[in-house]
Amino acid sequence: MRTNICVATVIAVLMAQCSGFFSPAIAEPAAVTVKIGYFSLPQVRSQCHEAAQAELLKTQAEAQLRKAAEEANRAIQKMREDKKGDEEVKAAFQKAQTEIRAKEEALAQLVQSQSDRANAAIARAVGKVAQDRGIDIVVDGQGVFAGGAKFRDSGVDLTKEIVSTLNASDKESGTESK
Repeated sequence: MRTNICVATVIAVLMAQCSGFFSPAIAEPAAVTVKIGYFSLPQVRSQCHEAAQAELLKTQAEAQLRKAAEEANRAIQKMREDKKGDEEVKAAFQKAQTEIRAKEEALAQLVQSQSDRANAAIARAVGKVAQDRGIDIVVDGQGVFAGGAKFRDSGVDLTKEIVSTLNASDKESGTESK
């Protein structure tokens, strides 16, 4: 008897739910209009003073590391030519390796810091242009792998405006863009 009451209750609940008794009327979702903007990150980065500084720092850091490695190799080679002991050569090698690693880490942090400044400047410019134009979503156009044509047709290319905003920001801060 008890089982029949439970089964009957479950059936009644299911029937009520199916008829909409317990659930409110489901309305069609309202259409949402989203304004989409896109830009070319490589093109913007090429015009960003901070990004140019980051690239310059990276190039300089690589040159410094290469020079340090060449000097260490020459010093170790000279030690071998001067018939220094294996332990002394090994110690010099380990010392040079440690110094180069430390220099590499310090330079990498410096380059990363400058790259972060560039990314922040670009993000500020993108945000300002999006706000000024009433754009809801801004993406890097290079990052769209599917639906790109539809995206470009319905979106707004903000690349030139972002570059202009970066240039204006550079002039205000006293730096110059490329």
